[in-house]
Amino acid sequence: YNGGFPESEIYYKKSTGGGTTWLRPTRLTWISGWSAYPVIAVDSLDRLHVFWMDNVNGQTEIYYKKSPSAGISWNSSRRLTWNSGSSGSVAAAVDNNDNIHIVWSDSTPGNRELYYKKSVDNGNTWSPVKRLTWMAGDSENQDINVDSNGNPYVVWCDYISGVGKVYFKGSTDGGTTWTGARRIAWTAGYSTAPNININSNDIIQVVWSDN
Repeated sequence: YNGGFPESEIYYKKSTGGGTTWLRPTRLTWISGWSAYPVIAVDSLDRLHVFWMDNVNGQTEIYYKKSPSAGISWNSSRRLTWNSGSSGSVAAAVDNNDNIHIVWSDSTPGNRELYYKKSVDNGNTWSPVKRLTWMAGDSENQDINVDSNGNPYVVWCDYISGVGKVYFKGSTDGGTTWTGARRIAWTAGYSTAPNININSNDIIQVVWSDN
């Protein structure tokens, strides 16, 4: 995720017919660097929240764009990360109260670690950056989801001794404090690309790829 196609931009398209018919694509970014690896989250009022990584300043940073009208119109792009290192590989989730939670991987400490931000006002303002991991290897390939009480949970791959292993941590107070990192994949192989789901009964489920 440290590179993108030269001069690549982010585009958006939606279907109003259950995937049978699609509207014309809308270009969302006009930034001088490449824009890549977008993710999208939708809240209860059909407001769209799009995040991506962009290298406009010579290193990658996380940018954000919102549509308050279900994709009809879009607000201006906003830069969300200002760390000294490169920020990328963002994941996002919206809870039942329409709070937005994002987590990304950042090289500021020297190796890559995970950082977190939250917005409680539909993306207008964001909480201070919170560092989530202090691991010996690079922490990346993360995913985030939230339970019915608005508590975020994160899974990721950590490359300790060069071998990928899946880890987990969560919050029981909406992202203010977090549990310690917990390894949840104990196979002998290479574990990577985890994805987390939380069902209506707040049961946490994780899948990943393993060799």
